[in-house]
Amino acid sequence: MSNRLRNSYRRFSVFTLEARAKEDDLFNIEGAYHYRDSIARRITDELNSHPLFDRKLFAQSHIERNYGLTEDCLNNCLTYDKAWNRYNAALDQELYYAKYRNAFLKATERILNLNRIGTLNISKAVRITTWKQH
Repeated sequence: MSNRLRNSYRRFSVFTLEARAKEDDLFNIEGAYHYRDSIARRITDELNSHPLFDRKLFAQSHIERNYGLTEDCLNNCLTYDKAWNRYNAALDQELYYAKYRNAFLKATERILNLNRIGTLNISKAVRITTWKQH
């Protein structure tokens, strides 16, 4: 590993499945985090201000777990975990790049500061070589 910091790679290969969607926009992780944060804030504000809300009867469901809502025993109200929302925004980014291959390749090019030279369809190459052998 230590020599990789001094010497650059000659080639970098990324093996992915064929793209099914043409989406190539990069994922805005900060926008996703702020969106999740605003939803969590609205939910906690609404529940805390509701006159019939009782913290003792609160039980987390899927929505509350998804947005990191937790009990604050000291203040007798609900709060939300900002770190949990950031973590879930990162999971959303992972799912986005798993779905949109071209966006993933574009993000990889941007991170590595390299341009993509070309793509090779290995499925076609395997089909052609196995067909020629028979």
